[in-house]
Amino acid sequence: MIFSGMVTNYGCSRCDFTCSKAQSTSLMLFIGLVGIGVAAFLPRVAQVVDLRWHVTLGIIIGEVLLLFIALFLSGWIADRLDRIPDKCPKCRASVAHEGSGFYDFSFIPHITDIIIAVIFVTFNLPVSFILKYLSKL
Repeated sequence: MIFSGMVTNYGCSRCDFTCSKAQSTSLMLFIGLVGIGVAAFLPRVAQVVDLRWHVTLGIIIGEVLLLFIALFLSGWIADRLDRIPDKCPKCRASVAHEGSGFYDFSFIPHITDIIIAVIFVTFNLPVSFILKYLSKL
């Protein structure tokens, strides 16, 4: 899978200290997660209710909503884990924004990609257990 994202670079105004912050924007990852979620839930939902087009549309919308929640939480977690310092740890001068850009075609996922996937799967697990319970009724 090809991963992509946005990176922001910061640097000290006096010394050679630099740091960067990346955020995932991988459309392939997002579509893959939603597709896997929909494919996993369609057979279970078909066991519980009569599967019609509006039920399938509801599952797709639910998975996209869970993806947006996972994106928001991963950004919040990444901000807490990878905080950009206001002052340089070497010389205590101010750290300033140096530039931003995108990276494409990375075959190794960034930590935010992994966090998004873990949160997405974690949110889908309770729904899966509820559907498994309902299909046995």
